[in-house]
Parts: sequence; C-alpha cells; structure tokens
Amino acid sequence: MQINFKEKICSLKVKIFSPLILIIITIILYGLYFWVPQSINYSKEQITGNVENTLKSVGEGLIPLILENQLSNIYDNLENIKSHNQNWVDVFLFNKDGMPVYPFEEKAIPQPSSTVHVLTQSIMLDDIILGKIILVYDFAPIATRIEKEAMNLFMLVSGGLITFAMFLYFYLQHYVIRPSGLLADAAFKMANGIYDVQLPNPKEDEIGRLIRRFEAMRFLIQNAQQNLKKERDRANQASESKTQFLANMSHELRTPMNGIVGLSGLLVESKLNTEQKEFASAVHKSGQNLLTLLNDLLDFSKIEAGELTLENIPFKLRSLIDETVDLLSTLAARKGNTINVNTSPVMPKNVVGDYSRLQQILNNLIGNAIKFTENGQINIDISAKKEGEKTTVHFRVEDTGIGISEDKLDLIFNKFTQADTSTARKFGGTGLGLAITKNLVEMMDGTIGVESIEGQGSTFWFKIPFEVIEKIETDEEEQNTYTPKSDVFYPGSKVLLVDDHPINLLFAKKLLIKLGIEQITEAYNGKQAIDALQDADFHFVLMDCQMPEMDGLEATQIIRENEKQTGGHVPIIALTADAMRGAQEKCLKIGMDDYISKPIDPSRLSQIIAKHLPEEMGSGITETKDEEGLANESDALQNQDNSESPVDLEHLRMFTDGDQEEEKIIFDIFFSQAEESITKLESTLGSGESNEWRAAAHKLKGASANLGAAKLSEFCKEAESNCEGNADEKNIMLSSIKTELSRVESFLSSLQ
Repeated sequence: MQINFKEKICSLKVKIFSPLILIIITIILYGLYFWVPQSINYSKEQITGNVENTLKSVGEGLIPLILENQLSNIYDNLENIKSHNQNWVDVFLFNKDGMPVYPFEEKAIPQPSSTVHVLTQSIMLDDIILGKIILVYDFAPIATRIEKEAMNLFMLVSGGLITFAMFLYFYLQHYVIRPSGLLADAAFKMANGIYDVQLPNPKEDEIGRLIRRFEAMRFLIQNAQQNLKKERDRANQASESKTQFLANMSHELRTPMNGIVGLSGLLVESKLNTEQKEFASAVHKSGQNLLTLLNDLLDFSKIEAGELTLENIPFKLRSLIDETVDLLSTLAARKGNTINVNTSPVMPKNVVGDYSRLQQILNNLIGNAIKFTENGQINIDISAKKEGEKTTVHFRVEDTGIGISEDKLDLIFNKFTQADTSTARKFGGTGLGLAITKNLVEMMDGTIGVESIEGQGSTFWFKIPFEVIEKIETDEEEQNTYTPKSDVFYPGSKVLLVDDHPINLLFAKKLLIKLGIEQITEAYNGKQAIDALQDADFHFVLMDCQMPEMDGLEATQIIRENEKQTGGHVPIIALTADAMRGAQEKCLKIGMDDYISKPIDPSRLSQIIAKHLPEEMGSGITETKDEEGLANESDALQNQDNSESPVDLEHLRMFTDGDQEEEKIIFDIFFSQAEESITKLESTLGSGESNEWRAAAHKLKGASANLGAAKLSEFCKEAESNCEGNADEKNIMLSSIKTELSRVESFLSSLQ
C-alpha cells in the first residue's frame, strides 16, 4: 500500500514522536548554548574566588614576618608556596612604600589575558596597610579541565535523553504504533475487497480490544461481500445472457435480411410493371428499416458487452458534416424540411477520432429531427473551443418538430425508451438510437444533453474533445496531384513488382507494360524484394502489403533501415486490397512513399509513377490505345457495368486487349489460385484460425478485383472483415463466395 506525503506527516508515529524529539532537541540546544557556557563561567568564578582567598591567607601569614622585617623567611615562604601551586606563575610582594620585597631583583609584572590572571591583595593590620601581594596565575589548564568536565556532563545528560527517547519509541512502536498501522493497512485492503489481511495479536488493553472488534467487523463484512458477489454474478450472468441473446438474434436475423434487401433492390431495378415495382419497393424499404433496427440492436449489444472499440484516425471534420447532411437531405426534403448548417470560423479542419461513429451520432440526431418534424427547419450549429491540448467541438441539432414534454427529458437517453408510447406506433423505432448515441459520445470522452419545449421543437447537443492536426497526409496529395499533360510512356524505367498472387502480378505487369515499362522484376514476398534490391537498382517498387513469410510493411522497414547506411532512397508504392480508412496512413507512416488500392486504377498508377520519377524519364506519345485513352479506362473501372454480369469485361479487356489466348491463361491462373483460397477458407472454417481465414479472403479479394469480379471481391471483403465471426456466420459468407465464384466461372467459360 502506497502512503502519500500528507498521510505520512499526519501519522500517529509522527504525532507522538515529533513533540518528543522537538523537546529533546530543545533541551540539548539549550544545554549546549546556555547551560554549558554558564556552568563553565560559574566554575571559573568559583576557582578565582578560591585563589583570591588563598592569596589573602598567604598575605595574612606574612604579616609577622613583615613586622619583624624577616626578609629571608618571607622569601622561603613564598618560594615554598609557589612550588606547591603549579598554576602560580609568579608572586610579587611590596612594602607599604611600594618598594619590592620579593623577589629581590626587579621584575616586570605581566599583563592580564584570557589565560593569565593577575590578582592583587593588600596586606593590612588594624586598617593599616603593611604592603601588598600580587599573584600571576595561569588559568589555561584549569579552564580546559572545567570545559571538559562540563562537556562530559552535557554528553552524559544528552545520551540519557536520547536513550530515553529510543526506549519510549520502541515501547510505543510495539504496543501502540505498529498495531495501529496494521489495523490501518487492513482497513485499506478491506476497502479494496482484500479480506485476507494480517492483524496483530491482541493484548489486554484498549488496542487489544480494538483489534478483537475489528476482527469481528471483518468477518461480518466478508460475509456480506460474498453474498453481494453472488447476487452481482447472478445479475451479470442475466445481463450477459440478454446481451448474447440480442447479439445472436441480430446476427441470425441480419444475414437473411441482407439477402432480402439486396435481392429486392435488384428486383426493383429489373423490368417490372407498375404494380410489381410498387410491391418490390415496399419490400425493399421495409427490409431497409428492419435492417436499421437490427444494426441498432447489434451496436447496443456490443456496447453492453464492452466489445465496441473506437478508431483514432485523421479526418476532415467539414467533409464528415457535409457527407452526413447530403445523405439525409433527400429524406428531409420528402417531409418538407430544410436543413441549415452553421459552422464557426474557428472550427478545426482536421481532427483525429472515429469517423464512422461520429457520423453515426450525427445520423441519429439529425435523423430523429427529420422524423419528428414536418414542413419545418432543422438547424445544425458547430462551434469549437480550445481546452488544454485538445479542442472541444460543440454540435447542436435544433428542430421545429413536436418537442418533448419536460417530465420525459430525464428518460430520453434510456434504452428502449421513447418520449411517449404513441411515438413508436406513429413514427417507429425501438428507443435504442439515443441510448447508443449517448454511449458513443461518452466513449469519446464527451457529454450530451437535450433542451425541448413540447409543441415547439427540440435541441440535442453534444461536445467531444478532439486532437487537432495541421494537415492530413492526403491533403498535400489532393492539392498537388500530378496530372499528366498527355499519355506518357516511361521507357528505361526499372521496376520491382512484389506480390504473392500470380493474377495480381499479371495484371500489374500488364499495366506497367502499357505505360512503356518493360524492365520488370518480380518478387513473391518481402524477403525476395529485399534480396532483389541488394542485387540491382530500381527506379521504384510496387509493394503488396499482405504476403507470406514477410509482408510489405516489414520489408519496407528493413529497406529504409538499409538505406540509412547506403544513403539511397527508392520510392516504394503500396499495393493493397485493404480499402479500410487508416490503411493509407499506416503505409505512409511505415516509410512507403505512396499508396494505391486494388483493383489498380491505370490513370492513378500513371500519376503516382510520374510523381515519383524524374520528369525526363517520361516521354509523351501521340498514339493512344483506343479513342477513349487510358484515362477513360479508369472511368470505365470506376463506373462498372450495373448489369448482372459477374465480371466487368471492359475492365478485364483493358489488360488483355481482347486476346482470347491471354484471357485463357489469366482465367486458368485465377481459378487455380481461387481453388487454393477456397480450400484454405474451408479448412479454417471452424478451427478458430482467424488470421489464416483473413489471409485467404484477402488474397482472393485482390485477385477478384483485378479480374473485374467486383461482387466476388465484395463477398471476400466481407469475409476478411468478419474473420472473428463464428462458424455459422463464416459458413454463410463462404457459401456466398462459392456461389459467386461459380457464376464467375460459368460466365468466363461462356466466353471461350
């Protein structure tokens, strides 16, 4: 248990011993600076008084000899006295006329000092002065002895005080402080749910009684906690069962619903009479509404289970707002509503957060505003305020709809709750949208609230702190996109093409050849790419991201480390079928120079090559592949055929130029690799090997996209994204892949 500074200075030990130590220190300092000096001075005064008395007695003893003028006896007496008093440096005797009697020779009297004292005593008889005696006394040895004795006494007393303090410390430590500390530690642990604590042995005193009562309290609390834990486990189990039931039902229902929505959508676009189209449209719309409800149930179950995670990726805030409003503007117009967006000038341009979840929050709030408003206004206000290292963005969605009664405002964000029971009947919904919105806002460290007047409208607001960044890496790319003035060839360019799938290699190679690049070296994984770069120089590298043995990201890191020693830099362009948001940022962060998604856009590839190659390496051409040109091939790729054809032939023949022999080779390679991927998907269906499943789906996804089989690629993408799903879900996805693959095979066979 960690104890902070405040607890230390307020502890029982400090409270008991601080005054005691302060008193002892005060006594010692007083003795050292006051008692010892005073004692020394007192002793010196006592000794000086004794010497003066002795000198007086000597003078009185000399009176008879002075009266009888016995000079020799006077001399002998004084010499004898000097010999018996080692500290008597010298003695002087003068008669009443001031003439020296002893010593006989004339001698100067020393001046007094700190170590030499000069004492004078008059010799008198019945108030008659007979003479005077002067003593020169060496006080240094006596002063040293006095000081030593005083310090010895001081040290003895100080030692006694310290010994007493130590005895008192150990006594109180054993009988008071340690038991109290153990009780405090035990209380702290029990407050944190730890009941296996050490208590001191109780004595027959107040502390002992406290320990016994504490032990009884621990027993009662432990039993209560065990009962509470059992009840909590029962409640959690019930909640988990409910959440799991919702998740399972949502998954089980959503799978057939996707089929209903998809097939009904195709049915609406087919040749139907008016009545049939009306029926099909009703089915399609109902399916979409039901799918939205199921998605809400799934999101809610994920939130309650703690399985919903947020992304942190850079995005443009204004683009998100515009995209959300554009998606909902048609729905608003159908109900006669107008959407107005007002943004603050200080609203940040680029932020880091979860793009899709923020859009979901706005969709819910703006969608509700549209739902409960007819022929009115929906105002969206966005402002921002700098708070510390982050910027808090404040969103307000105000409508002129039916409003919410005051007594329902506190319940509006509760799950399965709506403002009125008639609301669900009239407007639909499950009452989960706002509960999910509130949870998402709080997961982003934000707050949400509502203001409403019944009959006049509602205002929902929320604020979320975001990390603001100056620019997104793609900003510069968007502003400085290289646009060739004409079709360009790149003869003489040497390219390293790295991909583990033969179809992807074949298509990429075809595109490079169309751009005039014929010096192409192939590698099938990251290790081979590193070896190739060590053996030869290349103008740029096209690198797939997901490959066996060593992927493109790890290979790029090693290549960049090697370049730190060699000083060179080869442009590395990422090739990947991962179209998820954040994939580009990951590639650029790892050291790649650019990024292009599969299926490869020829125009985009040409732009990127031009961007990273010296201008003199490109040469203009006057003859194009056909009257549409390479750019139109890109348009054909982006605007794929909306018919039921499983393969976009225009996209395929952009590579083969209609050469049937070449197409047959491509088909054989594709189906051979597809069979391997299907086998891998089947083998990992129920084994729990999600990484193997994802890799197989990813591999088939990229090859399908390059072939022009967009729908097959989408099915593979779904399988890749849901690699953590259960066996039943994977089996449904695998069935869809097999069915679509069979359609592709039948379609391509009919071309031969």
